[in-house]
This record gives sequence, structure tokens and C-alpha cells, in this order.
Amino acid sequence: MNQISDIKPEASSLRTPYFSEEHEMLRTQVRRFVETEIKPHALVWEEQGYVPREVLRRMGSLGFFGIRYPERYGGAEMDALAPVIAELAGT
Repeated sequence: MNQISDIKPEASSLRTPYFSEEHEMLRTQVRRFVETEIKPHALVWEEQGYVPREVLRRMGSLGFFGIRYPERYGGAEMDALAPVIAELAGT
């Protein structure tokens, strides 16, 4: 599970004419990451005032920071809806 394209969308995902399968994969991956790697530690990190660097590196390796950048620069080269989907999935 290294890239957005490695994730299969949830069976319960809502299908709309606006979101592609790639959007659904991104949503699933961000949601899973937030649930397993952020929420369990969020209160402690909030009190400490920082997120550990290894968590940020993991987010980068999963492609969360380069959603709109071209692939030649290490990005996922997704459309303008992708960052919105990632933001909503993480809330």
C-alpha cells in the first residue's frame, strides 16, 4: 500500500457522476490512514504541539502531499476534486 492507486474503494462508497474510482480510492486510503494512524494519537500530539516527523513522512510516501503535482515530480497528478476529497475523508 504505497500509492493511492493501490487501494480498493470501500464497497459502501456512494457512486456519483462527479467522483471517479480514483477519487474513491483516495477517499478510502485517507480515511483508513486517519482512523488507524492519526486519531489514536491526536490528543497527545495536540498537547505536544506537533505531529511526529515519521507520520508526515508516511503521509508523503502514500502520496497525500503531492496529489495535484505531475507524476514526474513524484505526485499523483489528480484533478482539482482530489484535494477536496482527501480533506473531507480526513474529517
